Amino acid sequence: MQGHTLLSYDQIVEEITNLPLDQKTDFQTEKIEGVLDFLQEGELYVDVENTYIKLKDYEEYKQVVVEIVNSRLEKSLSSEQNW
Repeated sequence: MQGHTLLSYDQIVEEITNLPLDQKTDFQTEKIEGVLDFLQEGELYVDVENTYIKLKDYEEYKQVVVEIVNSRLEKSLSSEQNW
């Protein structure tokens, strides 16, 4: 999972399936949904509606950027340049 900041449930299942485990398991999306509360207590942000998981830090960064952009859009910006 290196290099990924956002993974869908299906991608997570695929990554788990591809792990070199001594005993393979039939891991499915339903199992992820069964432990969502546990995952959210940790460092993960779970978007249940869109079925993806990412680090909470990235969700916090996204919210900061969205707030800054929205606050700038609310203001009238001058289209004239004073040379």
